[in-house]
Amino acid sequence: RNLAESLAAVFWERELFRDYDKDVIPQMDANTPVPLSLALKAYRMDLNDKGELDFTAWMVFDWEDKRLTFDPEEYHGLTLIRVPAEKLWIPDYQVYNAVEYGQDSFSGIYNARQGYAIIYNTGKVLYIPPLNGKVLCNDQEFANWPWGEYDCNIKLGSWTYSANQIKLSTYNGQNGIENGDFDENSPSFITANSFNEESLESKYYDCCPDEAYESMNYRFKVQRRWRMGADGKETNPSPAAAYESKKLF
Repeated sequence: RNLAESLAAVFWERELFRDYDKDVIPQMDANTPVPLSLALKAYRMDLNDKGELDFTAWMVFDWEDKRLTFDPEEYHGLTLIRVPAEKLWIPDYQVYNAVEYGQDSFSGIYNARQGYAIIYNTGKVLYIPPLNGKVLCNDQEFANWPWGEYDCNIKLGSWTYSANQIKLSTYNGQNGIENGDFDENSPSFITANSFNEESLESKYYDCCPDEAYESMNYRFKVQRRWRMGADGKETNPSPAAAYESKKLF
């Protein structure tokens, strides 16, 4: 980016946030929900003997905020700008089946709005925060501990908005967790027998029979690749085939 483009970006940001309210959802009319696509990109997983799965991942959010549109011709051909996420409205997403909360949890890190988001001149916003999380896997199968395959799931959804306000979809049609950059030294990994069901779910509650609440429920199997025992590192004697996702980008 040259000096003119940099100055244009500074000017545009100042103009934009003069009247921008980050606490208001960018729903331009009541009959048109905000389109949001979502993906989870895993980097590392570790399953302990309590059935708790720790994971490190990037969330991928892509939504429209029409308040952020601009004409590139007015800003020296600028078509995108990077803005601190703390200045923007972001979806109020949480892990529904998380087993812990706090500053270092998924909820704590996500609510801190760390890092930057990319805003395109069309109003598209791309936000990819790094996150940690912990969920409880199916403990009924732990007779096969430590080298068996175990059923796990990570369920993500809005805490307050229904499909009348946010319309959820998969990012680039990715039904499963993306693992193209998964750490080869991760203690646990996702096996090939995963994501056999549709991840996008819709649910109605008695309180709100006319409102569907959508979520992304990733169902998968994990297996330990190695663990530390009394005599040092122990390797899985018969690992299953690993799951391989398609690339998000």
